[in-house]
Amino acid sequence: MSERRSSFARRLALACAIPAALAALILPALLYVRDLGSGRTDAATWALLAFLALAVVSLASAVAAARIAQRTTSAARGLALAANALARGETVRIAHVAGDDEFADLGRAFEDMAARFHGSIDAIAADRARLSAILATMDDGVILLNGDQRVLLANRAATELIGLPDDAAASGRPLVQLVSRHELYELARNALDSNASRPRSVEMHLDARDVLVIATPMTSGGAALLLIQDVSAVRRAETVRRDFVANVSHELKTPIASLKALVETLESGALDDPPAARDFLGRMHVEVDGLAQLVQELLDLARIESGRARFMFALHEAAELAASALERLRPQATRAGLRASLENDPSLPVVFADGGRVEGALMNLIHNAIKFTPEGGYIRVRVVPTTLRGGSGVRFLVEDTGVGIAPEGVSRVWERFYKTDRSRATTGTGLGLAIVKHVVDAHGGVVGVSSVQDEGSSFWFDLPAAADDGHGQSTMAR
Repeated sequence: MSERRSSFARRLALACAIPAALAALILPALLYVRDLGSGRTDAATWALLAFLALAVVSLASAVAAARIAQRTTSAARGLALAANALARGETVRIAHVAGDDEFADLGRAFEDMAARFHGSIDAIAADRARLSAILATMDDGVILLNGDQRVLLANRAATELIGLPDDAAASGRPLVQLVSRHELYELARNALDSNASRPRSVEMHLDARDVLVIATPMTSGGAALLLIQDVSAVRRAETVRRDFVANVSHELKTPIASLKALVETLESGALDDPPAARDFLGRMHVEVDGLAQLVQELLDLARIESGRARFMFALHEAAELAASALERLRPQATRAGLRASLENDPSLPVVFADGGRVEGALMNLIHNAIKFTPEGGYIRVRVVPTTLRGGSGVRFLVEDTGVGIAPEGVSRVWERFYKTDRSRATTGTGLGLAIVKHVVDAHGGVVGVSSVQDEGSSFWFDLPAAADDGHGQSTMAR
């Protein structure tokens, strides 16, 4: 406030200027002029000046407070919207995070947190996708149970092995409602026992399958993992191994016992009787030949199964292979009082095969026909064209009017050591047909049999015809 002389009034006046910076330039200045011409300044004038100054300051404060409140509210609303978007899994981007105040710092921190959150969610989703892919491609079944024995997770193999519904239908349902096997329920209950700490297992037979179920309690407690494995192939292999040992033992026991008896008889004085000694020696030769045949067939079968057998492939006329095999066994058929014939189709293609092994397979089938056909019966060998896997092939058939095979034995005749004679009184090792099957498999062919008990049997195998590879070389047609 100052005194100045008014140029336009030519009198002394009192002027008061009040700045209003805090009002954000709403009022640049307030100027009060009091005529001092009378020469007096009373208390009312000073009171008015004070009131005006207070009003200006209050107005400026109110405007500043309104602006601060608006900025605060806008920032809070932006953070709330961002939090809701983050909860919905959306990408978060907060506007107006520039600046150096606390709200800008909070916005940038929130964006960083949202980015890390989305990164974690993406990593979890990727891990879950990998886990789902692994579980879907596993051959073993996996079931995750909670403490109430409700299914939390089940993969495709589990639904196939024990008949569960798919994962979506099984999720959340009690195991006892899904599988009606008390062994499985008890296994899961024991695994969920608070005292259980080691895996437990049980083996069950389900729908022609042997299934091994292993229940493992989770380390965190309150849950258990069931691992379901199809062990049918393992059990079959164990059965085959046991049968192999039993059959080999049986096949060795008889000739060894015979040889032992013959040797003891010779030692007890039969050597002094030349005719008897020669007879015993002849029998010993027969038993030794049988043992040699058994050992040789075992070696052949082992080599073929392991892929170490050598095959000498060449072009052969199918009719010539059949004729050679039949002629080599015709004398044996004649001695057994059997008629044998060969029938060929004139349009037979050539085959690319190991002639010796194919001929041996045919001889094996013809020998079986001779052995199981009564006197006066008939054996016919036929070679005809056929179709194999969409290509041309040749079928070799050996038909007889023998005793035939029981229906339950038809599917097992190609097994090692299997004999249709349950008493195993017939001669032979029981390996011949197994060798035939493996030889045909090595040529890319298939085997088959049809039989009617007491009427006869028909054994056959198909080989692919030779095909030109475009370079003048013949190979097996595939």
